Amino acid sequence: MPPLPGNPRISKDPEIVTGQPRITGTRISVDLLKRNVAAGMSEDMLLRVYPVLTKEDVKAALTFGDETQKA
Repeated sequence: MPPLPGNPRISKDPEIVTGQPRITGTRISVDLLKRNVAAGMSEDMLLRVYPVLTKEDVKAALTFGDETQKA
């Protein structure tokens, strides 16, 4: 599945993590990252725990989550 319009770092595919928005090319969901941040994880800690991610990936996930809550 191609990335979502307006956010190339986020993708949805019904065959991967039950269709939840995720970081493109991974199985790491936006929801997982948001829950980890809510639990107190810093961006640096996320990048250590999920070394496949970049700072831009984390920012895109958090921004995507914020945008969907506003809609």
